[in-house]
Amino acid sequence: MIPSLPSACVRERWPERTPAKSGDIPSVWFNGGWPLFKGYQKHIRTSHRLLEAEKWSALAGMLLGKPYPEEGIRRDWREHLITLDHEGHDLRDQAQESAAPNRISAEARQSLASRVRIPGPQDVALVVFNPMNWTRTELVTAEVALVGDRFAFFTRPWHRLRLLDSEEHAVPFEIVSSQSTIIRTITVRFRAEQIPPLGWRAYFLHPAETDESKKYPPPQAANSIQTPEEKIEFDRTSGVARLTRKSGTAEVRLHYYHQPEAESQAPGFFRQRDAGAPVAVAWSSAQTSETVGGPLLALEGNVGGVNLRMEMQVSAGLPVTISESVTWRGEKPIKLMRELAFPRQGQFVYGIPFGKRKPGEVMAGSGPPPEGGFDQLRQEDWARSREYDGWFAWNGSGQQVATAGEQRGSRFDGDAVRTTLLYGGADLPRGEFPHAVPHRARRGHGAGSPPRMGSRRADDSHRLGRLVRIAARAIHRRRGVFGRGAQRVQAR
Repeated sequence: MIPSLPSACVRERWPERTPAKSGDIPSVWFNGGWPLFKGYQKHIRTSHRLLEAEKWSALAGMLLGKPYPEEGIRRDWREHLITLDHEGHDLRDQAQESAAPNRISAEARQSLASRVRIPGPQDVALVVFNPMNWTRTELVTAEVALVGDRFAFFTRPWHRLRLLDSEEHAVPFEIVSSQSTIIRTITVRFRAEQIPPLGWRAYFLHPAETDESKKYPPPQAANSIQTPEEKIEFDRTSGVARLTRKSGTAEVRLHYYHQPEAESQAPGFFRQRDAGAPVAVAWSSAQTSETVGGPLLALEGNVGGVNLRMEMQVSAGLPVTISESVTWRGEKPIKLMRELAFPRQGQFVYGIPFGKRKPGEVMAGSGPPPEGGFDQLRQEDWARSREYDGWFAWNGSGQQVATAGEQRGSRFDGDAVRTTLLYGGADLPRGEFPHAVPHRARRGHGAGSPPRMGSRRADDSHRLGRLVRIAARAIHRRRGVFGRGAQRVQAR
């Protein structure tokens, strides 16, 4: 099992004279076909979960002799591929579909985590797993249940804590939330450094005489945050947030809106057309706060009956994370969009499994007629829509600005890229659609500025593809009279 990026595999190991097509076919999914909170995106996430389950199960078999769950993985792949077709858009079906690979992956990681040596009888181990092929440094959020004495439910030793790495060095951390009943449940956040590829690193919560968790003042009303490297400013009047890297000239502009639609009278599919001016989000609050990861800007607003919360986290040496949660009340159909606009005089490139493409490079003779057809898009819409493997970048003025996350399709238009967040009406269940709020254990969307073009890492924007969020699941491991088990933190 040799970690290798697909592009390196093709470049170094692919047979010579292998026939290859030039260019690619743009996406047929536009006007809501790839929403981040619904639709095929959930299925693609399940595909990654299944690959993840295969990785950890193989490692558990190689290192510990744990039987490989071949029958279960084969069954789950069959069910997933059936659901991946047009029958499985319902969010409840998707949740049920993803449960099996999550369970298989969790069992394998639990087996690996159970072999971690715990230094002291009252220490709690947090094992951070990295399923990707490169070393990662990330902010970690984990929920930990501190049972204490299982007969007396005595949790006082865990009211003052310190966090240590595997070499017993103190690690800065904060307690985001806590609740004490017959057990004490806390949510901790810290920075996990240099997690090896297809590997893990252990951290330990240790009772201490003095509580070493970082304390920060409550959030305050403000519109901007900054670090020595980046600055983010939000203009409530225009609804635009501007991201600027101080060492360069690149400015990224971010805003959200609802795009009204009308239905064409022509027969066939793809009859929905954008109609009318975009409806801007009415932002009701903007707050900033400090966290162990750095400054955080949180915005809340409403558009088209949808409540939107957006958070931007700036952490030294890491990509800026942009995270969204939406709550839909079922009032009327919604097409909630995110638009990222980049500096002029540049070009987009986007990720595919074996490298990157420019949006203008399409296969000769491909595409629908100018006005589309019964089951075809209009050529203009078709040419601007792209499916991609988690990342895209803007190259211009000798700089590259890369964005990475879970989206798998967007529309590239001039210097802007538009991504559908939520799309639908009566088919949407009412409630919250969470997506990676930074202080919770969920996935997110990242934006970063790699080094200038021509440097060693200038073409490594694909590496940002999953460098976004680290999720957590609460299973504990302690030593001595407090029982055995393991807490593991899965890097997404």
